[in-house]
Amino acid sequence: MTSRIIYSLAIVSFAALFGLSLAKVSASDPWDFTLGAAVISAVAVIVAGFFRKPTASFEQATPPRKLLGLRIGVVGFVVALSGWLVAVFLSASVGYFIVALGVIASFVGFPIHIYNMFRS
Repeated sequence: MTSRIIYSLAIVSFAALFGLSLAKVSASDPWDFTLGAAVISAVAVIVAGFFRKPTASFEQATPPRKLLGLRIGVVGFVVALSGWLVAVFLSASVGYFIVALGVIASFVGFPIHIYNMFRS
């Protein structure tokens, strides 16, 4: 139970940080984007809680090999989002390479997922 709360808070915090980065890039009021992103992600976490049981049962019933490409793609997407944050807050050149690495990982995971899902 407490680990779910910690994960939920991490998701909301990451979304708020992403909203702050969008405000920094667009030179808007930082509170609007930050609070908006935090509220949207909090609603998404609550809605996802309703689907937690069916999703867990689907994942347990599916062979791990069929979800390998999907997991690679999702990790690549998270790496790309983290690279965006690095680019905005720390270093644009380092963030660019992290984003490129994440996008490449996502594009590698997609064909792996398609192959594993539709092979006989």
